[in-house]
Amino acid sequence: MIPIDVESWKSPIPRKRDLIQTGAKAKKRREKKLPSEDVLQAMAEIFANNSQEPKDIFTSSVFALTMCAPSRISEILELPVDCEFETTDREGNLCYGLRYFGGKGYGSHIKWVPTVMVSVAKNAIKRIKRLTEPGRELARHIEQQPNKFYRHSLCPDVADDMLLSIKQAAEALEGEKNSREDKQNTLTNAKLAYRDDVHTLDSLWEHIKKRQPKNFPWFVEKRDIKYSDALFCMTKNQLHDIRTTSPVILWCPTNNIFNNDISTRESLDSNHKSIFDRHGFKDKDGNRLKLTSHQARHFLNTMAQGSELSQKAIADWSSRADQSQNRVYNHLTEYEMVVKAEELDTSMELYGPAGEVAKHIPVTVQEFNTLEKATPHITEFGFCVHDYTMSPCDKFRDCLNCSEQVCVKGMDSNLERIKFQFNEYEKRGVLAEQAMKEGTAGADRWYEYYENTLKHLKELISILENPEIEEGARVKLINDKAFSPLNRAIESKLSTPRKLPSDEEKMLEDMTDLLGGGFG
Repeated sequence: MIPIDVESWKSPIPRKRDLIQTGAKAKKRREKKLPSEDVLQAMAEIFANNSQEPKDIFTSSVFALTMCAPSRISEILELPVDCEFETTDREGNLCYGLRYFGGKGYGSHIKWVPTVMVSVAKNAIKRIKRLTEPGRELARHIEQQPNKFYRHSLCPDVADDMLLSIKQAAEALEGEKNSREDKQNTLTNAKLAYRDDVHTLDSLWEHIKKRQPKNFPWFVEKRDIKYSDALFCMTKNQLHDIRTTSPVILWCPTNNIFNNDISTRESLDSNHKSIFDRHGFKDKDGNRLKLTSHQARHFLNTMAQGSELSQKAIADWSSRADQSQNRVYNHLTEYEMVVKAEELDTSMELYGPAGEVAKHIPVTVQEFNTLEKATPHITEFGFCVHDYTMSPCDKFRDCLNCSEQVCVKGMDSNLERIKFQFNEYEKRGVLAEQAMKEGTAGADRWYEYYENTLKHLKELISILENPEIEEGARVKLINDKAFSPLNRAIESKLSTPRKLPSDEEKMLEDMTDLLGGGFG
């Protein structure tokens, strides 16, 4: 039925290439994806020198932000002006982050900045705000007074309907005192008449309004960010090397503006100078430096892979919805991966003998029970002393109704969570009582559960707030009404009319006593 042997058939779909490689090929790929040491040192020095040139401020500050958290360049350029966010953690330490909208479906979130980079991020945001404030001021004027000419610093101080000279008209459009030739270029390039007593501020404003961004006032409409609220709201030609900055036409930089200033453009030869060329930086071999906006993202992801961050934490920090994509950004060398493996398990020594490694053979339950210290499991209310070698948790994480939950006096954060649970159970108890009065099936059992839990929590809170009890005291209450599948099975056996053999009956009674009696 088929023209060839099945055994010789091969799938036309190529196997997904494993990006974690070793050798010369992997090294070449790694060097392409990560920024060089020369580039990082150069950008750090340029940022530290705090150049006052608009293009230098823009490029160095944006790159500084890419090094504060793994971000896409489009996410940075769409930041709102109030992007900074500060709070404190449980220990009172200051946490600083930026309000990002992650691309590729991740959505809005706070991207936290490592403590060592907080000052860098704050300086970068401060410089960008100062650079772009004239653009936001213009945007606010257009929103609030759309039919009035924007009175910038060099705007002629005349009535809006007064006829202007060529000089006044050019200064109103460009905001600079130019030569006669420049004034002519200003008007003719704008396709306006080069004559005196033809234009007014009103007529020029009508011309200007047509040249504002098409989607004004929205900078990013789907995220409700207007030009007046955008961090990177600028005016036309603000980053141009030659042309005069327009004081009356809004503009925003794109990804290409940033990328063109950090890379070499060989096709333009010496006509294009990157930020490295302008500041005289070259690599150790004398070659021009170059960079891409995505290399910083690869760099930070690789650093995170070498740390103790989980794959979920790395994905969240990178605004990445799919954790499996982390591996694309992992450029750890084979030597770094070996060191990481050895840190996880010292028995995995790959560069020579690891010496004598203690052998851990299985032990009996009796030997395990003689160990000096058991391993507690930390919970949000204290710690659990359940022996998981004997059985799994039979309370389904209902810790506050469990006799194996231990609370510690003086841990205020845990006490607050217990109080919060008390308030929640109190609300649910009222609803259960109401449902029971209305005859809802099963409501009586829920009411009984909430009533018992509230009684238990009230007693627990009173002990933890008692000033006569010393700080650090461990509190473990017996809850003889808590649910347990094992105790329910014992109760059903004891309550059955079938006569049990005396030995079996005695064993069930002993188990009931050991477990606290009743259902507890």
